[in-house]
Amino acid sequence: MLIVYNPNIGHEIAGHIAEKLSKTRPSDVKFGGTAYTKLNDGGKCPDFCMYSDDDPNSAKHFRGVDGKEETVVYPTVVMEVAYLESQRNLAEDCARWISCSLGQVHLAIGIDINYTFEKDANGETVAGSQKLTSIHGYTWDMEKINHISEPVSPEVINVLKRADDSQRGPSSKYYCLSYLEDDLYHFQSCNCHKFQVCASS
Repeated sequence: MLIVYNPNIGHEIAGHIAEKLSKTRPSDVKFGGTAYTKLNDGGKCPDFCMYSDDDPNSAKHFRGVDGKEETVVYPTVVMEVAYLESQRNLAEDCARWISCSLGQVHLAIGIDINYTFEKDANGETVAGSQKLTSIHGYTWDMEKINHISEPVSPEVINVLKRADDSQRGPSSKYYCLSYLEDDLYHFQSCNCHKFQVCASS
């Protein structure tokens, strides 16, 4: 059965970025596009991804999703672009790649594009009225991996959770409890850097 995913605006924006990067791409880096990847709490298509290919043993890049049976190739770096989604969704998307891949995804880059637009009397967006206001970038990586020795409820296994007590807005830290072979681990990711790419004058 063929499963087709239609690219969204985020994929298209990331595609343009990839085109620029391709001019200076090292020989040991491969671009992976938007291929669907299975994660411990489900699966996801990145807006763009890159794979490290600096080891002749290609089997090194394959890991079991649950540490035992199924195998999946994980990208080394993924990119997520928020164009019509909230900062919280962008944060969760980036954190999910790190925490729910058993740490196999090393870096997630989030790009948040903000703009304003005008609407007509019918509430429809006026064509050509979009105006860029700012672009912010976020980098996510693994903060810590801890072994869990105490028993936990099965309902919290392989579920992305906030690492703070708030339920509003984006968090800067998320975690996922997952088994690696027979042992349970706490995989916690964090937003390590935030930077402004550009702002309207």
